[in-house]
Amino acid sequence: MTQTGASPTGERVRVVYGVDSRFAVALAASMSSAVRTLGEHRWLEIFIIDGGLGSRHRRRLAKSLETHRCSITWLTPPHRKLACLKVGGEITVATYYRLAIAELL
Repeated sequence: MTQTGASPTGERVRVVYGVDSRFAVALAASMSSAVRTLGEHRWLEIFIIDGGLGSRHRRRLAKSLETHRCSITWLTPPHRKLACLKVGGEITVATYYRLAIAELL
């Protein structure tokens, strides 16, 4: 687990994403929207279960939000536990990351 961002102040709003490289653009749009609509006295805590975004995408996402009231925590998915699940077509292993949220947080 790695974290970027300043210390939180105000009420915390927590958002969890489970993503792989195919979701990078949609992730950026969703995070940007969440920050734009965040109430004045709120702090956004973003948790990203990263199934392969890559360091370039991570840096760009963190940089795009560095001046906002938010933090990003990068989580590593439990690959071994999810390896036996059925994937194919539009369904990737990242689809199942939400099953690991309780364990990772």
